[in-house]
Amino acid sequence: MVDRNQETGSKLPEPTEGTAEGTAPKPAADASSRSNWPLLRKFETLIFACLLALLPFFAANVVEIIATSLAVKKSEVDLVNDLAKSKRLAKEHAVNISLVSRRGNNMLPPAYLIQDEHRNIEEVVLPAGVSIDGSVKFDKDGIPERKAVFEIAKGMKKARVYVDENGIVSAP
Repeated sequence: MVDRNQETGSKLPEPTEGTAEGTAPKPAADASSRSNWPLLRKFETLIFACLLALLPFFAANVVEIIATSLAVKKSEVDLVNDLAKSKRLAKEHAVNISLVSRRGNNMLPPAYLIQDEHRNIEEVVLPAGVSIDGSVKFDKDGIPERKAVFEIAKGMKKARVYVDENGIVSAP
């Protein structure tokens, strides 16, 4: 058998190792891209390590925001329940009942007091950092003397509880 390359005088490139006959050989990798690759990987690793190191700071901030929101919401729910209880006590015992907030000081934590005309019936101590401002007095029929607004706060988180002239308590 006669080789056609010899007949025509043209030379075809010999197949290289690892390539099949009829496929083009792979171009050689650019020398500059090979030398930048380890540097790029080191830079990516550095960025990842920095982000990983900062993660606890973000997590602590998220936990603080959630804890603040929960403390304010729990205090709001407790206050609404205690306002309803105060109204019920005023009707059942035919006495004037007041619910009054107390600011904290060095000796006493912040709280609100449920009182009749002569004594404290109950003192509700608030969670750390939570404060409540407001007061209402229910008459013998469970109707407040005037509208009341209670403001609950911890840091930047605030909530309000309203008592209308009919004694209806709402927390929007």
